[in-house]
Amino acid sequence: MKNEKIYAIVVSFNGGFEIFKTIESIRKQVNKVIVVDNCSDNVDFSALEYLELNANLSLIRLDQNYGIAYAQNIGVAVAHAEGADWVLMLDQDSACAPDMLDKLLAVMESVDKEKIGFICPNVEYQGKNLNADRGSIFTEVASAISSGCLFPMSTLQFAGPQCVEYFIDSVDFEYCLRLRSLGYKLINAGNAVLEHKLGKKTQVSFFGIYFSIFTHSPFRRYYIIRNHIFLIKKFWKIFPLFLIKKTILLIILIMQIFLFESKKGENLHQCWQGLIDGFKGRGGKNVSKLHI
Repeated sequence: MKNEKIYAIVVSFNGGFEIFKTIESIRKQVNKVIVVDNCSDNVDFSALEYLELNANLSLIRLDQNYGIAYAQNIGVAVAHAEGADWVLMLDQDSACAPDMLDKLLAVMESVDKEKIGFICPNVEYQGKNLNADRGSIFTEVASAISSGCLFPMSTLQFAGPQCVEYFIDSVDFEYCLRLRSLGYKLINAGNAVLEHKLGKKTQVSFFGIYFSIFTHSPFRRYYIIRNHIFLIKKFWKIFPLFLIKKTILLIILIMQIFLFESKKGENLHQCWQGLIDGFKGRGGKNVSKLHI
């Protein structure tokens, strides 16, 4: 694979300076980094433009927030046009271990490339050790977040673009299920590590027991519910058990809103609107006043 080109695609939206940590963690591991920005207003573009002139980086600034799926598709199209053989997807709040890509590629060399949808790393959340050694065993998984996933370009071209109707949330779930429905295997590399953030962590108590939960804003609740309905409508005949498990998690999420979260009215309203729009097939960006 020495002569093959590997591109990283980083999608950004109002991530501030975090994106520089993401870029710095991966730029020496790949041939090129493509940053696709969804019309941010708090990013230091002058610094990104400097990197573009002095490093293996390309900056694409969109004129509005088109969502993560659209931005990823733009990045893949540019990578394909420039002859990339592999694409590594990254979120703006992820950081790659120094040897992450090498370990992903090592697994790719050990399996049948023609049947692989992607190779993904172990995801470590905040506070964990980036250099944790999980061993060299690789396993098949049902799904993974897109950040850190290494795709053969041939897979992306065959499976098609990310689903822009989802805008954000469950874009990666949809692509995982689509790949599996096409006969691809999704592989986790046991010793590759990605540091990633997961929502806002809040400490709560229940009958005197304290624990932490991840919370999201009301507009995110809308997409979580709506896009879950989209997944059910599209894949329930093929992956019923996966979707039943995911539905149970969403029921727990609704209970969490009732029990612990502020802005219950706004959250539940957006959940209800997401449910309605999901069944009615209203995709794309939610233009309500709660939206970004």
